[in-house]
Amino acid sequence: MTKTSTTRLGSKNQAVYDILLSYSKIKLSETERSGLELVLAKVNNYDFFVERALASHLGPLLYKTLSSVNHNLPTSVTSTFANAYNQVLVRNIRMYESFTTILEQLNEAGIDCVPLKGIYLAETVYNDLGLRHLSDIDILIRSEDVELVCKLMQKTGWNTKKAVPHSALENEMFTPAHPYTFYKNGVTVELHTHLYNRHQGAKISEAALWELTHKQEFCGGIIRQFGHEMLLQHLCLHLHKHLEGYELKVVSFCDIRELIVKQRESIDWNYFEAACTQFRCLSQVQETLRLCVKHWKVEIPDTFFKTHVPNHNTEARFLDYLSGYSVKPSMKLENIASIKWGRFSQLKGFTPRLKFIVTYLFPRPAFMYGYFNLNEGSWLFPWYVLRVLILAHKSLIALASKIRNQFR
Repeated sequence: MTKTSTTRLGSKNQAVYDILLSYSKIKLSETERSGLELVLAKVNNYDFFVERALASHLGPLLYKTLSSVNHNLPTSVTSTFANAYNQVLVRNIRMYESFTTILEQLNEAGIDCVPLKGIYLAETVYNDLGLRHLSDIDILIRSEDVELVCKLMQKTGWNTKKAVPHSALENEMFTPAHPYTFYKNGVTVELHTHLYNRHQGAKISEAALWELTHKQEFCGGIIRQFGHEMLLQHLCLHLHKHLEGYELKVVSFCDIRELIVKQRESIDWNYFEAACTQFRCLSQVQETLRLCVKHWKVEIPDTFFKTHVPNHNTEARFLDYLSGYSVKPSMKLENIASIKWGRFSQLKGFTPRLKFIVTYLFPRPAFMYGYFNLNEGSWLFPWYVLRVLILAHKSLIALASKIRNQFR
């Protein structure tokens, strides 16, 4: 472990972190299998090992790798990982059945879609529906197709939830990446009209985005998908967003590593760097890939980082996620506050910033009805007072957390 890693993670459970970082992969080499056997012998806290593996969604991958090496792990540990694999497999089969039905409807209606992240990677990169945990189905469509897609989904029994911003200002400046979410039989579908929120820094128009897609067969239908470079860019920026936010799947690092491993000969790194520069997201992508190189042993040309200055705050956040520290309520509130402050900082001028503060404290009625689960037409004055008190309390907790973190 590096000095930074030891400081944030501690050395007591070094073997567990070594396993999560170095051996949670689809395929191990002979050298890696021998190394894993040696590291497994050093694990001295099986409960912690299982907890971290499951919390990071790496249990199914470890089930696969453990089955290929000699070890003396208790049966309770290996059976837990086997259960994790089986649970993911059953859930993902149901996810893919839902997606296949949706894709068939979209194809019949002549609507293009791009399946994003896990729903695409589990099939094309992991090649095993039990290895990659899916929390939901993410689908990108053109903005002009939103209403028709909503009608199709509702017609087939999907419940619809529309994202309601605090205000017109927030809707204009920080449009949500997925304006609609659908629910049915325990499956969630997030409908995206663009890849990145405006506060992420990446600048790419919807038209330019779709020009970078191509047709491809997938799940018995026809989808559109990005080339390897744009797919990698999206995975990096999505992960970076969560590093700066308050929620992360550590398995997202595996997505990047396994995509690079599988497409090592196909990725054009010069084009990739040019695309990241063109869309103004090179620094965020470099920060994410620097972590992948340092902690996940991803092979990337050194020249890609020639202009990059390591961001130690980003690494500290990653290590906090890995250790489980970031799931503490106070840490979550600190990160939410950081996101809001980042958005506020992007606004130029006194008036927009004042509007941002006022509308955040006193959002539009539609937001309040949903936030507090109220009936439309309810008297909102006491709920606005309650919201201000809740935000003040959360802000104090976030501030205390930030101060504590300065001394970690």
